[in-house]
Amino acid sequence: MSNATIPPDLDKWTVAAVIRQRAEQTPDAVFLVGDVPEDVLTYGAALRQASAVARVLAGIGLGRGDRVGIMAVNSRQALLVWLGVALSGAADVWINPALRGDSLAHVLRTARPRLMFATTAVLDTLRDVAFSFDVEPGVVVMDEPGGGSWRAFLRRPGKDPQGPAFSDLATVIYTSGTTGPPKGAMLPHAQAYLEALTTVRQFDLTADDTFYCCHPLFHIAGKFMTVLSCILAGCRVVLRERFEASTWLDDIRRHGVTAAMSHGPMTELLFQTPERPDDRDNPLRRMSSAPIPAGIGDRFVERFGVHLMELWGMTEVDNPIWQPKHERHRHGSCGKVCDEWFEVRIADPATDLPVPTGEIGEILVRAKIPFTIFQGYIDAPQQTVASFRNGWFHSGDFARIDEDGYVSFVDRSSERIRRRAENVSSYEIEMVAQRYPGVALAAAVGVPSGLSLDDEVKLCVVPRPGARIDEVELLAALLRDLPPSSVPRYIEILEEFPRSPATEKIQKSLLKRLDPERVWDRHAAGVDMRALAARAAR
Repeated sequence: MSNATIPPDLDKWTVAAVIRQRAEQTPDAVFLVGDVPEDVLTYGAALRQASAVARVLAGIGLGRGDRVGIMAVNSRQALLVWLGVALSGAADVWINPALRGDSLAHVLRTARPRLMFATTAVLDTLRDVAFSFDVEPGVVVMDEPGGGSWRAFLRRPGKDPQGPAFSDLATVIYTSGTTGPPKGAMLPHAQAYLEALTTVRQFDLTADDTFYCCHPLFHIAGKFMTVLSCILAGCRVVLRERFEASTWLDDIRRHGVTAAMSHGPMTELLFQTPERPDDRDNPLRRMSSAPIPAGIGDRFVERFGVHLMELWGMTEVDNPIWQPKHERHRHGSCGKVCDEWFEVRIADPATDLPVPTGEIGEILVRAKIPFTIFQGYIDAPQQTVASFRNGWFHSGDFARIDEDGYVSFVDRSSERIRRRAENVSSYEIEMVAQRYPGVALAAAVGVPSGLSLDDEVKLCVVPRPGARIDEVELLAALLRDLPPSSVPRYIEILEEFPRSPATEKIQKSLLKRLDPERVWDRHAAGVDMRALAARAAR
C-alpha cells in the first residue's frame, strides 16, 4: 500500500457514526421526502426509529460479526431497518426482491443472515427456499396488514448496541458471476463512508440540496452514493421504488431536486422521452452517469441544462475514477483517478505490468486507506484470492489512459452481461436451463439491446438426442428460478457449440450473432411475460 495520509477521524468512518452525528447536529432538518410535501421524515426522527430497531437486535444477541437480511423494494421502512442494522453493529445483506429459487438460496446459503426483514410480496418466495434463521422471530414482516409482526418485533426487550468499527463489515452486496454463481462482496464501513464522501465532494452537496434516489438500495449507488451521502451532507432524499423515465422530470420539478444519479441505459431512456420546450426549466444542478452514452452527452446537457459527470467504478472498489467536477465532460473519458484514495493501473492482463500510455489494458485498483475497498467474497476464498492477484484488484474491465491522466473505458470482460445496469450471471442462467428436460448444454451471452453498453440476454441450447425444445415452456421454467432481468429475450437451438480447438472451451463470442432465421425472439413471438410468470408460479 502506498504512503497516504490516514484521516484523523477514520474511527468515525461508519454508517452508525454518520447518522448519529447528523441527527445530533440537525435533528429537525428534513431527511426523507415522500410523495407530498407533508410526508417528510426528519433526521432526529430517523435516528429514533432506527435506534429502536438496533436496540431490539442487540437484545436478541445480534451485533458485530452477525448478518441481517433485508428483502424489499425501496421504502422508508426498509431504509430505517438498514440504518438500525448499521447502528447495531451487524452487517446488512439487502437482497434483490426479484430473486427466487436457486438464486435466492445461493445468497442465503453463502451470506447466512441470522434474521430476515421482508415484505409480504416475497414471503412465498422465502418459504420456497426453506432457509432456517438462527434467532427468533426468524422473519420480520415489515408491511404485514395490521403491522402485527413489526409491532411484535419492536416489543421485544432491547439493550444498547455496541456499534461498529470502521473496519467492521457493513454490508454484503452480490455481484454476478460468469464462470460461477454470483459472489457476495464484503464491504466494510470505511468503504461505505468513502463512497459517500467522494459523492458529496463531486456533487458539492450542501444542506440546501435534494438528491433523487430511484436506484435500488441493494446496490451501492442507492444506499451509499445517494442516501448515505445525503446524511453526510445533511440534505434531503427523494426516495422512489423504481426509475420511471416518463415521470422522472416532473418528479424532479415537484420536489425541487438538485442532484441525481444515472447509468448509461437510464440516461439514454431519459433522452428518448419526447422533447418538450420547458425541459431546461428544472432545478437540477448536477447529475452523474456511468457511463455517458456516446453521442448524446452534449445534447443531454443542452436539453436539460444540467452539469453531467461521468465516472467508473465497481461494487468491490467504489468509484476510483471521476470526471473532474468543474470540467465539461471529455467525450469518451470517464475521468481521472481519485489519487487521494486510490491507485489505478492500466495493465497487461497476462503480466499485471503497466501498458504504455494510450494502449488498452485491464483496470487494476488498490486502496491507499485501510478498509476502503471490499475485503473479499463471502464463502468464496478461491475467487477472493484470484481477484487480488499481485496485490491489485482485477476488474475485468479494459481502458486506456492518455498523457493528461484521463481514462477512457473501452470494454468490459467479454463474458459479462449487463442489463439495465444490473450484472446478470450467465452461469446461473446456464445452470437453471440445463435442468430443463431435453437440454444437454446451455450457454448464455449478452447481445446488443439498442442502448449503449446494455445487453439483452441470449440463451443458446443444445438438445439431448431426440428431444424437442419448446421455447415458451423453457422460458416458463426459467422464470421459476431466475429474476426477470436474467430471463433471455432470445433463444437459439444448436446441434453443437463452437469450441476452441486447443482447450475445447465454448467460444461465446461466436454465439452472439442474431440470425433472424435461426434465433427465436420472445418480443417478436408476442410472449406476455407477466402471464407466463403467473403460470410458472402455479
